[in-house]
Amino acid sequence: MDYWEQSRVALTPEWVNGWYLNPDLTAVARAGGRLSEALSFAPETCVRNRPSVLTRLRLVCGTRTLIRPILAQDAAALATGMQRLSQQSRVQRFHHHKSGLSEKELRHLTDCDGVNHIAFGVALIDRHGHELDGVAVAHCFRLKTNPLLAEVAIVVLDEWQARGLGSVLIRVLAAQAWEAGIRRWQAYYYSDNVGVKKLLAGVGAKAREGLVGGGTVEAFYDLYPPRSRSGGS
Repeated sequence: MDYWEQSRVALTPEWVNGWYLNPDLTAVARAGGRLSEALSFAPETCVRNRPSVLTRLRLVCGTRTLIRPILAQDAAALATGMQRLSQQSRVQRFHHHKSGLSEKELRHLTDCDGVNHIAFGVALIDRHGHELDGVAVAHCFRLKTNPLLAEVAIVVLDEWQARGLGSVLIRVLAAQAWEAGIRRWQAYYYSDNVGVKKLLAGVGAKAREGLVGGGTVEAFYDLYPPRSRSGGS
């Protein structure tokens, strides 16, 4: 059974008019009250060695979005997105002032195999499904020293924060991480970053945390099995 087939079995979808419904994501939509639609569909073809679950979401305001795996050709969009982040958001993501992403960093962030490096992005789409703009991205990198552990990071453009996108994005990432055999996430964040703490608490139980310097916390979260995750906004 290949990776995509494993993902399909794990989702155990319900078919609705040619779409299949991911129960975890609909629970998020109902509980959060900010997402009016949480539908997933399987494409006819998939990128080898990459998860091919796509998730379409419609915000209450009517904005259509798509969550999909990050690909090599997304490097330019990631570089542009970095420039659009506020200084505060950059520091929260990278833990220091950063002006941009180097070519080496962009290759690292877009070299995703769906197993050791899993990454998804959120794009705004039109009514035909064409992508218009990228607004969020989340990654997890499996540690070579511990195949059950992966370092996780998420960032949402400032103007799209607090709209529920991060909550759904982190759940998509966690579901794929679980299917890849990852059971614990390692995260670094500032102690006053309430938003990321809430996101991580929605997909896992905090095992331990501790300060590592400069106000940065290192925390470990044991991922919940996909069916037992609590809904969040």
